[in-house]
Amino acid sequence: MARIMLVQPEATLRRTMARTIAAAGHSIIPMTTSHEAAATAEAFDVGVVDLELPDGSGLHLAARLSGFGRLRGRVFTASQLESAVARRAAPMGPVVVRGAPAAVLLDAIDRVLAAMDRAAETMRSGVRPSAPVHPWPFASGAAGSKQS
Repeated sequence: MARIMLVQPEATLRRTMARTIAAAGHSIIPMTTSHEAAATAEAFDVGVVDLELPDGSGLHLAARLSGFGRLRGRVFTASQLESAVARRAAPMGPVVVRGAPAAVLLDAIDRVLAAMDRAAETMRSGVRPSAPVHPWPFASGAAGSKQS
């Protein structure tokens, strides 16, 4: 079970996503704004952060919290996968279309957790990977994506 921070400003979507994540066995802390998320002193395994927050950039929030050691992994939600901010977020974590099927969101979370486990195992073994590995493509295959 992972501790997950969910930052989603839209109330109905936030409740739905929180129920979905909790039903998968994770501990979920839902938040509404970047200000609320930045104010918490807690650490989380994964942050599921909307890129379009009303009081700031979800991308900057995730980078800031990661830099402070409060987020180990990141999953982003966006209205469009083709947006400039979604493209900038993709190297930091998978991007899922807001409102995508629950399986898409849970798959993205699982991939991030698995990548974190692999990285931890690699560090414990002392073996250096021959090349950097990105555990996710540009964006998660959600409805409406135009991946090439």
